[in-house]
Order: sequence, then C-alpha cells, then structure tokens
Amino acid sequence: MLYMFNVTYTKTVNKAQDIVNQHFNADIPLLSFDRDQSLREHVSQVRETLGTIYQKAELMHNDLLSQLEPSMSAKIEDSNVQMEVEMEVVNELQKTYTGLLGESTPLVAVLLVKKGMVESALPHPARLQDLTVLDLCGNDLLQSTEGVCKALTGGESESDYDRAAQLVWETAEVLWPHFHGYVELIDEVQACIRGEESLDE
Repeated sequence: MLYMFNVTYTKTVNKAQDIVNQHFNADIPLLSFDRDQSLREHVSQVRETLGTIYQKAELMHNDLLSQLEPSMSAKIEDSNVQMEVEMEVVNELQKTYTGLLGESTPLVAVLLVKKGMVESALPHPARLQDLTVLDLCGNDLLQSTEGVCKALTGGESESDYDRAAQLVWETAEVLWPHFHGYVELIDEVQACIRGEESLDE
C-alpha cells in the first residue's frame, strides 16, 4: 500500500511539474522514486520539488495580480470566493492580456496558488518525525509481510505483527488525506486546462 502510495504520489508531482514547465516556460526536472532510498528521503524530495513548482506559480500569480484592477485582484485573493467566480475573473484576465500570456497560464497560476498546492500536499514535517515506517526504503516495502514486520520491529512474533500493522496504519492515516487531496487538485487543474483549451479551439 505505502509503496504504491509513493509511486502514485511521484507521478502526480510530475503532472504538476509538467503543467508548470509547459505554461510557465520552466525547466523543473522530473521527480523519481528510488527504491533504495528511504521513504523519509523521498518525502523530503517531494516537498522540495513542490516548493519549486509553487514558487514558479506564485511568481506568475503575483505578476498577474499586479496587472489587474483592484476589484478583480480582490476577487482572486478572497479565499471565500467560489470557483465559478474565480474562473470568470481568470477568463476576463485572459481576454485582457491575449497575446501576452499563454492561453491557460492565468488559470494555472490562480489554481495552483489559491488551492494551497504545497500546504495541502504534505503533512507538516513535525507530524512525520515519529513515523518509523518512513525510515524504510522502497525495497523494504516490497518484501513479504514477514520481511516488512521484521524490518519495522526486529521480530516476527504475533505482537510484532500487531505492532507493525499499527505503525503502517498510523503512517497511512497521516499521509492519505494529503495525498488524496493533492491528486484531486492536480486532476482539477488538468481538467480546467483541457476545458479552456477546448473552448479556444
């Protein structure tokens, strides 16, 4: 479960990387999941890559806000504004600056920044400190149940199995809500981009 979690998370981060590279003329390298490194190291790399992606989006977002009328800028910055209103503002922005920006660039910038891409994508580092499962590497997770239990607890007794299962469950509980929300966010951004591009055809 946790192995596939990391594989899927890597793919989702790379979707965001591809979106930003395409629309912001960036050159952020692809993220890879090395089975020989610990999950903790991988999570750290994910956080670093997300930070780079967010910086690119935030720069464009702030630049766009500086070019807007105050009323339009306020609508985008208002966290309580509904998605439909955000899209109306973005569409107006694209009409105003046609030829100066990529077709979906304003949309991508607004969505990635407004939806809290980095804040929502991973738990706060403090919540991960005591998760011993993250010290395992990808190859450890591909072992048999017995192998994973021994890697986590050092033993293979019934109580060791119970403890190992609890450790894995606790880790999944911390990571899953963020993972699920992040996958939905990137899928939403991609869907909005496709919708905008189909309207322009």
